[in-house]
Amino acid sequence: MSDNEQGLEEKLANAQGGQKKTAFRQSKSPSPRWQQLEDNAPQKQGSLQHYKFCAILMIMAFLGALSMQMGLWIGPDDCDNDNFFEIIGGLALWISGLAIPYNGLIFLSSLFDSKIHSGRVFLWSIAHVAVLFLTLMFFSEAIMQDLFCGSDGPHYDIGAGF
Repeated sequence: MSDNEQGLEEKLANAQGGQKKTAFRQSKSPSPRWQQLEDNAPQKQGSLQHYKFCAILMIMAFLGALSMQMGLWIGPDDCDNDNFFEIIGGLALWISGLAIPYNGLIFLSSLFDSKIHSGRVFLWSIAHVAVLFLTLMFFSEAIMQDLFCGSDGPHYDIGAGF
């Protein structure tokens, strides 16, 4: 700071009764809703619970698809090969996929609740959908292997007769 600026600050402090005051208010945000927009807002309990919920769903999706892939590798290559890995993996993957609308409802309710940070809920919901999509893309062979089994879909011998 230059000497001129220091002199101005001292004069200002003396004029205000010896207290230094800043040009801008140093107070909290006007409302809890505005505080959600600040980067330094503390993480609230509702946002933390939603973070854990989404993290569990993402792990379930990945491990479920990995389990289905393991079931494809170790099982026979026909329509009746639903082994333990495929059943448990498919269940975990379905639960994770069916939780997408639930995440949407949590986000909608967070818009009206000042205790929950809506931005973080939205980002974690999008992250859950993105992880689920990438999991479906990477493990598509294991997930869709039983999709066309039975009489309702194409078979390997489609040209040899029905």
